[in-house]
Amino acid sequence: RPLPDRVASAVRRGLVAELPTGSAILAFLPSVATVERCATLLSQGELPDDVEVATLHGGLSAAEQDRALKKASGRKVVVATNIAETSVTLPGVVCVIDSGMEIRPGWDARTGLESLGQVRISRSSADQRAGRAGRTGPGRCLRLWTKGEDARLEAEIRPEVLRCDLSSTLLQLAVWGERPDAFDWYQRPPSSSVRRAMEQLSGLGLLADGSVTPLGRTVSMFPLEPRQTCVLLAGASLGILRTTAAALALISGRPLLGREHPTPPGEDDLSFRLRALAQAESGARVPGLRRNSLRETRKVRDQLVRSMERGGESLIEHGRGLLARSVLGPESLALARALAVGYGDRLAKARSAGGERYLLASGLGARLSKDSGCRGDELLLALQMNTGGVGSGEAWIQMGLTVERSWADVRETEELLFDETDEAVVARVVRRLGALVLESRPSQRGNNPAETAACLTEAALLRGPEALLQPDKDEARLLGRVDTLRRLRPELELPDLRDRTLLIPILCRGLRSFAQLRKAKLRSAVDELLTWEQRRALDADVPESLTLPTGTPTRLSYAEDGSPPVLAARIQQLFGMQTSPRLAGGRQEVLVHLLAPNGRPAQVTRDLASFWSTTWPEVRKELRGRYPKHSWPEDPTSAEPTDRARRRGKR
Repeated sequence: RPLPDRVASAVRRGLVAELPTGSAILAFLPSVATVERCATLLSQGELPDDVEVATLHGGLSAAEQDRALKKASGRKVVVATNIAETSVTLPGVVCVIDSGMEIRPGWDARTGLESLGQVRISRSSADQRAGRAGRTGPGRCLRLWTKGEDARLEAEIRPEVLRCDLSSTLLQLAVWGERPDAFDWYQRPPSSSVRRAMEQLSGLGLLADGSVTPLGRTVSMFPLEPRQTCVLLAGASLGILRTTAAALALISGRPLLGREHPTPPGEDDLSFRLRALAQAESGARVPGLRRNSLRETRKVRDQLVRSMERGGESLIEHGRGLLARSVLGPESLALARALAVGYGDRLAKARSAGGERYLLASGLGARLSKDSGCRGDELLLALQMNTGGVGSGEAWIQMGLTVERSWADVRETEELLFDETDEAVVARVVRRLGALVLESRPSQRGNNPAETAACLTEAALLRGPEALLQPDKDEARLLGRVDTLRRLRPELELPDLRDRTLLIPILCRGLRSFAQLRKAKLRSAVDELLTWEQRRALDADVPESLTLPTGTPTRLSYAEDGSPPVLAARIQQLFGMQTSPRLAGGRQEVLVHLLAPNGRPAQVTRDLASFWSTTWPEVRKELRGRYPKHSWPEDPTSAEPTDRARRRGKR
């Protein structure tokens, strides 16, 4: 059954247990919507006359929250979100009913988008909720999940530093003169989250080469997300601070209107909500208006306005500097121009006329919500987005603002681009709006080898060397030799070629496609990366081959996994070899594979002398029985080695 129905049923069970007068049941649900639904079900159900039903969540006014917290004269049921987990104290609670779910925000470093979804609570939260019952006497807790689900609960919620946007944190670090890679984190955040936040701060002009700019220092003084502060500065300089603040409040807050009142077709989502806000404030009736959301939106808007007005005229100058970076020209709608300062990476172009799929300037693909009125718009600012829930992979545009092409600062350039279809570098004339490609056509410009190589290198690094470089046997042996020498002689400071990205820039010279790169020979790139001294040491200390007692050179096998080199030869070729060979002045032992006549190892040893003296008689006995026509002397150390299998009678 739906979660509110299950909780309502559990509440009725709790009341049957003769809840004492003056006591209360506290029921936990994940969201405001589920709380309100459960309260409605309880109010409509068959509860005793002395039972009061109240709700408790962050969207209520202070007076409404006080009423929910007030001790009842009879019996009481409080249906709450996790605000009641730690933030408030409810008197007389003797029973807790826990749905085991909560709404948890997250952040996807890959897309740069927030996610908001209903997830299972942690064990610590479950214990905290249970502890609300019976603080002054006996109590109990009904948990609406199975023992199997209980065993899989996380011990704790992942810390925010591991799952949230780090832009504000990293900006503050830059103000202190700290770099994220050198900072002594209590718990180090993912490198992908750090990289995404640094890119955003640099794109806003708040960081330059990792150091804070004067604008960044100013933005860091405001208790807002850097993106929001930049938008407000731009709005203030355009004289529309209050409208800009209202737009940000609508973007970041809960929906102002119910889902039964979507944006009318042909009208953009933000403008529709701004008009509804203005109508509500004028006293007009607005269908589907959520009063709690209205109150929250006005409160946030007014706080944003006050925070900017305290800054004075100097902030207006900062805003003008930000507007100069905007992808929209001066003739654009003022609000769109201000928002584009902070949401330039959210500029979206329709993939097809009248479609619902868009491509963002950041390179992310997204789908327009069915409740949006922006369907059919060629360009829009995707102001409110999420990934559809925690763990969901698809991005959705929940709120858009239409952008007219005439407003755009479109620039035409000739560029080298990597064509993903042909997997090759091509020259094209490109019309761009910021980072978003609006149109492109073939260019007649001549080929610049250096630029072509740089473009191919960038594409290859994004694709990954493991998908493009497949060393053959000889190349794998060479890479193994380099790695072996790197471990044996660290003073030579050889490059670690297990990181194949070191080879990509060299291999891409003179090439223009992945097809050519896949055929490129790695040896020349390896030779170029090594100094003369390193190449000389390679030949001397980890040779490509060793000479057998027969005088025949035999290649050694090398690997990059730290294992010793391997010498594989037929047993008859090793007669007369007293001890196992060693390399690099004795630093590196060689693993000897003694092959039977069928070419398979009859014995593998690191100590050839010990093998001849202790193990050889048993191996000789077995092989002599299987291969009687071959030479199997009793003393192999003094026997004549041979590259050809000899019969015993011909010795």
